[in-house]
Amino acid sequence: MADRVSPTTEYVTIIVEISKVCGGIGLSLAAHNSLCTGHILAWGSEAQKQKYLPALASGEALGAWGLTEAGTGSDAGNMRCTAVMEGGQWVLNGTKNWITHGISGDIAVVNCPDRGTADPQQCHRLWSSKEARRDLVAGKRRTS
Repeated sequence: MADRVSPTTEYVTIIVEISKVCGGIGLSLAAHNSLCTGHILAWGSEAQKQKYLPALASGEALGAWGLTEAGTGSDAGNMRCTAVMEGGQWVLNGTKNWITHGISGDIAVVNCPDRGTADPQQCHRLWSSKEARRDLVAGKRRTS
């Protein structure tokens, strides 16, 4: 019987081979699969998985990833952007830099500490679609 290759090894091999031809496409594929889709798969609620994973897995939607901030880089423990629950909706206060697929992505995973939890190190991940982002204005709170 032939030795089986693990799915992780197959995935890494695919990313490496694509990256040999175009590093940007390799990075894009890895960000979509690992950073956005992988985080929803690992930590999303069942409702989030049902809502977002089919479109991400089929290629109908492109996943985006928001972590990096000015002054803290990708150090998630020192992020300044916060998430607070107001009126039954999450409000993000702060900025993110270099959001992978920020313009082209359809579904985003944005990392922000939830300052309302008992554990200040807990990180709250928020998902949004292009439809939701139409209502957001940089530097301003949504009023309606």
